[in-house]
Amino acid sequence: MNNEIRTISEIDSLYATYRLVSQRHPIDSQTRTFLNYCKKQSKDGLFSQAMIDNWCCKRENEKNNTHYNRVKVAENIIKFANERGYCCIDLNSKVKWKKTKHRLVMLDQQDMVSFFKACDEQTFYETGVFKKRGQCYELVCKAIFRLLYSNGLRPIEARLLRIEDVDLRNGIIYIRATKGYREHIVALSPEMQGILRDYDRKIRLIEPTRVAFFPDEKGEFLHRTWISDIFHKLWYKYNSTSAVPYDFRHNYAIQNINALNGLSIDEAYYSLLAISKSMGHASLNQTMYYYSLTPQYSSILNKLSSAGLKPIIHRLPDEEDRF
Repeated sequence: MNNEIRTISEIDSLYATYRLVSQRHPIDSQTRTFLNYCKKQSKDGLFSQAMIDNWCCKRENEKNNTHYNRVKVAENIIKFANERGYCCIDLNSKVKWKKTKHRLVMLDQQDMVSFFKACDEQTFYETGVFKKRGQCYELVCKAIFRLLYSNGLRPIEARLLRIEDVDLRNGIIYIRATKGYREHIVALSPEMQGILRDYDRKIRLIEPTRVAFFPDEKGEFLHRTWISDIFHKLWYKYNSTSAVPYDFRHNYAIQNINALNGLSIDEAYYSLLAISKSMGHASLNQTMYYYSLTPQYSSILNKLSSAGLKPIIHRLPDEEDRF
């Protein structure tokens, strides 16, 4: 442990470097808001217990999960600083995340046709200095949702893709910023590869020096709510059923599992393993969760039951999960 007290500005810089070298996604706007708050509140440039306690207090009419997110931002930085002896602050808040119950939606084919119709019709009318932003978002809109649908990426994975993460020559995407920071590789279909090539060619004319593969008007990563906000605008233009962007990922898993019907047990197992790796699941157990969501596919469930697939999974060598 360093045991050298550091200023908020120094910890800010050290934390940003730590996230960069560990290939975690950059400091987001909420973290920046917290750090700016602390800098304004501090008289000596250091973190204090009082300022952290005040930040972690639940605000009037604040929802539980919004409160949790604010506390988590402080917790991540203070934990980083405490472990290295840069400060000594207690985190007294015990707020916990409340899971929202979302009914898993089997996306209807007609709903999807309607959604992408709305996607292709969507224009971002901007003039003057904002014209560039409109052109950028229009291209991103038409490409990013097709990628989510065709490859089952988590929205955050698509949003935080860097240019160097997308190999359009070989049709490979390297997922680095993801849940649990578990890196994995995704292969593109020829059709999706062509869509992204066309998108990349056009977006380079607008943002030649962009950092993000799907950029905002400054070439940086999209705001964390952008995908959700635009998705709902497009979805409800023609559809009345309830859906969220993450349903694309669920749909990807279920459709691919449905396609296992008719395969031998060995073929089904290796196909399932490929689905699991493509989705970035830590284990096959996470992928098996989707079987509970598709009980109507009885022939698949009978083939890949405890008498079939599970004994094979149990024989899986420990190192299998490292690939």
